[in-house]
Amino acid sequence: MVKDKHKFDRQSERRYSGENVNINMACELLIQTGVRGCSENTPVVSNINTNTNNGSFQQINSPISLTLYHQNIRGLRGKVNELLSQCIPAFPQVLCFTEHHMNQVELQHTFVDSYNLGASYCRTSHVKGGVCICVQDGLRCTNFDLAKYCKDKDFEACACKIYLSSQRICIIAIYRAPSGNFDMNFTKLDNILKHLYAPTLDLIIVGDININYLVDSTRKRQKLYSKPII
Repeated sequence: MVKDKHKFDRQSERRYSGENVNINMACELLIQTGVRGCSENTPVVSNINTNTNNGSFQQINSPISLTLYHQNIRGLRGKVNELLSQCIPAFPQVLCFTEHHMNQVELQHTFVDSYNLGASYCRTSHVKGGVCICVQDGLRCTNFDLAKYCKDKDFEACACKIYLSSQRICIIAIYRAPSGNFDMNFTKLDNILKHLYAPTLDLIIVGDININYLVDSTRKRQKLYSKPII
């Protein structure tokens, strides 16, 4: 098994309603390969410590830990047990899958031990594709309905809100097929972020949008570096 570990610390300052909110975030990303027929999987372990000088955010004296695991599974059928065996002994609290290749009925009846289906999108006019988020038993969550924003191949997305002791986190899983419309993908993502945004809600986006970051291009620079998406 190949493991490549990346650590980074980021300190940023954001402004809400004319007041400063200082956010200290330490994240550890662990990328490993191993599940047959799948692209690389990415567990993301986040410790978020939020301090504020106003009443918009509650001060947190110790970090809140939330573990997420994303993988382009390229078909979830028959891979659940193999997938979970890789997570032993520390199971992530949230599993995010792109390209589950199932319809809604089949996905609803797919059993992932100790997890519940928190949110999902299944293709309506094409086969394969799709995204879903599974949330560990005992972790409270609510589903955001993003169906009106989705279009097969161009933009497939689902989202749910996770309730921690003193924090709310929105997790968004997205997928764009290699043949999907590039501009539509970013336009719809922009619309979703505007719809979901709230000063007291942290956003985490995972997924596979089939952009080769190793190849420089005018389109990539224009879309990713010209201006913030929200």
